[in-house]
Amino acid sequence: MLAFSPLASGYYAFTAWAPLTLGAVVLLVLLALVVRPRFALATVTALVLAGVLLGTYEGVHTTRQTEQARYLSMVAPDSLR
Repeated sequence: MLAFSPLASGYYAFTAWAPLTLGAVVLLVLLALVVRPRFALATVTALVLAGVLLGTYEGVHTTRQTEQARYLSMVAPDSLR
């Protein structure tokens, strides 16, 4: 009966899940330490700033790729597209 259970297939293999679980626990502990009333405004400000910076970086990257594709479509002959 064990051969047909998830235990036999390695679904619960702790060598695979342990790093993920440890990472989740560490993040939860850090979140519990940081999100306190005196750090709440600083935490929200840092998260918003990180979101704005990441969004700006992704926007610049997307714009650069779009412009490169547009330029290539204008200068490359039809046989190379």
